[in-house]
Amino acid sequence: MTDTIAIWIATIVVLFFGIDALFFDGFSAVFLARKMLLLIEWVAFWR
Repeated sequence: MTDTIAIWIATIVVLFFGIDALFFDGFSAVFLARKMLLLIEWVAFWR
């Protein structure tokens, strides 16, 4: 991955969390965090 692509991805992620915090009170971030924890738990089960 080049530096340019990494900067763009980081910018998009920061904008997503910023917009989510301003307009949606962080609901999407909490939802994604919960789903990620479920995914990690599921993958750990199959390990």
